[in-house]
Amino acid sequence: MRKRSFTTLGPVLGLLVALGPAGCIFTPREPEEGIGEVCYEAVPSTEATFVFANLDESMACLQAFSYLDQLSDEFVFVPSPSVQAQFPGVFSDPDSWTKEKEEQFLDRLFSDAASVESALLAETIQESGTQEVLFEAAYEVRVVGRDGSDITYTGEAFYTVRQEATTWFLVRWEEKGSANPLGQLRGGLLQGG
Repeated sequence: MRKRSFTTLGPVLGLLVALGPAGCIFTPREPEEGIGEVCYEAVPSTEATFVFANLDESMACLQAFSYLDQLSDEFVFVPSPSVQAQFPGVFSDPDSWTKEKEEQFLDRLFSDAASVESALLAETIQESGTQEVLFEAAYEVRVVGRDGSDITYTGEAFYTVRQEATTWFLVRWEEKGSANPLGQLRGGLLQGG
């Protein structure tokens, strides 16, 4: 067995001892960009209504990633017929609004908004189903813009949520006609492309 020599460690240990009182020998760097600070930690959607609580809180925190986690990969938003007629380029057919478009919408909304208050199940009108549940509910979403604008979107919608294993996801959001539906905001923010 070969004996180790500690004569080469002497200078290294001496350098470390000398630098110790001076502080760290590494210079700090800027943190990498990522999702940033997490404002809301979504609860596991083990019940159908938890999906809506997570969506509401994610909107309040302007936090797209936790909102999108509540959507099925098959998610579709269906606007009211009047909104579809108002924005035919955005809503080319009733099922053209997918999870990817919802992400684009959130990115634009959250970059322009100072705050968002959301109550997607403000009043449940009817609920039916077990593995796939259909909620008919009134909603209210208030958006305060960075420019000082303050608009409240209200209406009723049919929400379909589905259980996949032990987790619930929003599969379909179909708006009923109303004076100021959220579909108008979606269409308005994405009409420019």
